[in-house]
Amino acid sequence: MALMIGTSLMTEPAKAGSCAEDISRLNAAMKDQYEPFSWSNMFYCAVARGSELRKDALVSRTQMKAIASDVTWATRLERIGEEQDCKAKLVTAKRLLKTN
Repeated sequence: MALMIGTSLMTEPAKAGSCAEDISRLNAAMKDQYEPFSWSNMFYCAVARGSELRKDALVSRTQMKAIASDVTWATRLERIGEEQDCKAKLVTAKRLLKTN
């Protein structure tokens, strides 16, 4: 009995970490889709600064909004321990941003 409890506790963090790793990879991939900050656009509107997608971006602005929504929901699901639902929510986002 103690062995079963010990093994379930040892395997639980490995399961929980995989969705969190996917979320962090997707956040980095989303950040890479935007133009980097440069001093030439420092005087632009603070709201619009850094919000332009790159010309070679993999996704459109509408797709980026959908991906951000999916990542937000997946983060909520991961926090409450719904690992399978979290992974299912990230399938489309991972496919669009080509992260594996």
